[in-house]
Amino acid sequence: MTGYRRLQASASRRLGYAVNLKEPRSFNEKVIWKKLWDRNPLLPVTADKVLVRDYLRQRLGESLASQVVIPTLAIADDPGSIDFNRLPSSFVIKANHASGTNLIVREGSVTRPEIKRLAAKWMADNYGWYQHEWAYQHIRRKLLVEPLIEDRAGRLPDDYKFYMFHGACRYIRHIGGRFESQRHMAFYTPEWEHLDIARGRARLGSPVMRPDTLDRMLKLATQLAAEFDFVRVDLYSVEDTVLFGELTHYPASGMSPFKPGSFDFQLGSLWTIDPDYWRVG
Repeated sequence: MTGYRRLQASASRRLGYAVNLKEPRSFNEKVIWKKLWDRNPLLPVTADKVLVRDYLRQRLGESLASQVVIPTLAIADDPGSIDFNRLPSSFVIKANHASGTNLIVREGSVTRPEIKRLAAKWMADNYGWYQHEWAYQHIRRKLLVEPLIEDRAGRLPDDYKFYMFHGACRYIRHIGGRFESQRHMAFYTPEWEHLDIARGRARLGSPVMRPDTLDRMLKLATQLAAEFDFVRVDLYSVEDTVLFGELTHYPASGMSPFKPGSFDFQLGSLWTIDPDYWRVG
């Protein structure tokens, strides 16, 4: 409980208001509540970047899942067991048990010893423990290697994050130009109405065109969100293809403020907290 009090105090400093975990009202408060008390057994499964692929096959069927899941090049228990000679010149390596542990490798951009050192650091990290993110604490640690997905111009695909409350999409966050000087981020309604909302250190983004794949992405996000009170479904759109990114249960660990701050509470009002929602049926 001492750790929980520290977490509450830290969140209050970052968010700029007194965080109430007994009667959470804001989105960030409810994310923190979810970390501490939601024990849906599907959370560790779907937070696992390897096991979530089986979940997609169950929810979507083998045919559709095979279309949206990025292929696997290798799965390893430690970086030393990866046969780099069998990998293409460009790929992505990530840890299955954590968030933000991704390395994009292009030919000549990073050496094998550097990759191994970074991957070993990921594997040694008990991710989720310090922020009380329960789902990550029960994942068997592995390394996942995937092909690098780019468009015809060699750019990374645009990232679409669907905020799903009780099975329905209420907002979408679009991120384009990742790792580029002209990166843009903005929030939209499901009808693609641009909103003057930002999160964290990001600036308010300018509107971009509605993606041709939006309807497909909305349908996919709805299928994948059905088992959860809240989940953020992250998808990529590249050319005319939709690809699965991940299911995010604890966005920013509940520690990132919105601009304006009122949107934090507006978003939270869409989420009805029920400790036993996953036991229904």
